[in-house]
Amino acid sequence: MISNVHTDCRDEKRTLIYLCYGDLLHVREAKFSILTLINRCKDLVDKYRIVVYTDNVDEFADYPVTVEFLSSETLESWLGGGNYIHRRKIMTIIHALEKYASPLAFIDSDTWFKKSPAHIFKRIGPGRTCLHLSEGRIDQVPELRAWSEVAEKEPLHIFERETHMERNSRMWNSGVIGIHPEDGYLIRECLSMVDQMCIKYVKHCTDEQKFHTIEQMAMGYLFERYTRTNSSNDIVFHYWRNYLKAPFLKLFPDLVDARPGSDILLQAHSVYRRPPPPRGLRRLRILVTDLLHDLGLALHNLRASA
Repeated sequence: MISNVHTDCRDEKRTLIYLCYGDLLHVREAKFSILTLINRCKDLVDKYRIVVYTDNVDEFADYPVTVEFLSSETLESWLGGGNYIHRRKIMTIIHALEKYASPLAFIDSDTWFKKSPAHIFKRIGPGRTCLHLSEGRIDQVPELRAWSEVAEKEPLHIFERETHMERNSRMWNSGVIGIHPEDGYLIRECLSMVDQMCIKYVKHCTDEQKFHTIEQMAMGYLFERYTRTNSSNDIVFHYWRNYLKAPFLKLFPDLVDARPGSDILLQAHSVYRRPPPPRGLRRLRILVTDLLHDLGLALHNLRASA
């Protein structure tokens, strides 16, 4: 049982949290992201706290992080009796809000910091949240249209009211989730929405992968309606697509596996020079997409994320 989220923010430090468990790949991704964060954060010790939720404690022994150990029992209980693995992401945020009672940013492991995290926290406050970027309206982006069809059929109980998600709702990428403790109630409601959607939405589709983004659909829906939601794709690069991830993974052992006696700052500086490598037209696509988002425009036929 998890107690109510604190709403009195007494801790002056800002909290950045990662979740990685199981496959060593996710550990290496998180270590890489943390090293790029360290490189961009000159005042890390004074202003920030990095918390890693993991079952691989020893992997982070030489990193300037706080480790929250995840036992197999905790990982199982965080599934809530189902099998939707991204429910653990929401549970991680709930736990961190309770324990650290400070503005926080959840960072997906497959990320690379382009700027200081200070820019994220400038966009977080009471009534102000942060996500990675909008991927478009669910009724206009081909990859997301299954959402708009199901939204009309299946009502959800949101804050105890029967509600249909609108067909023109936007899907937000949740590679970054920034929230202030005063808005922690939205994370609890997100958990409720996810549990309902896992039952009501997935049954309409034989390919459950179409709804693997349930967590970010719920998060974006609530954040947009109850807060001012800001993007952060200019601060954090999220290389979740396979054409970026696959070639980059081959470099991970040399990039992040520390040598005995290695200096963490030197390692961070070295890693930062090797970002995920978009090339040619794909690099141009990402640059154009980022520019359009910065201008407040949208590409209605393109899922707009790296």
